[in-house]
Amino acid sequence: MSEPTPMNGPMYKKGAKRTNWLQRHFTLFNGALCYYASKEVKTPKGFILTKDITDCKPTDKVGKKSGKGEFCFEVVTKVRTYYFAPTTAELRDDWIAAIKTW
Repeated sequence: MSEPTPMNGPMYKKGAKRTNWLQRHFTLFNGALCYYASKEVKTPKGFILTKDITDCKPTDKVGKKSGKGEFCFEVVTKVRTYYFAPTTAELRDDWIAAIKTW
């Protein structure tokens, strides 16, 4: 079995209540996908434990109209489906592959 792949960088996140897309800084490390208001902020706005993720795959269900979700993928947990969008298809595929290593 391969080692889990850590990652970090900016992506857009679709809000759950206010369904707008906001840019956040993400880290995938130590069994958690954490998101922050910006790279400089040390306290996460939220996190998803990787053990709670049941699926992670590209989707074209959301984000096309605003242009921010063009390279969207979904992270599914038992409680909620999250939508994230990096700026390129290559980055989307890298994030999905990295999340699946955890």
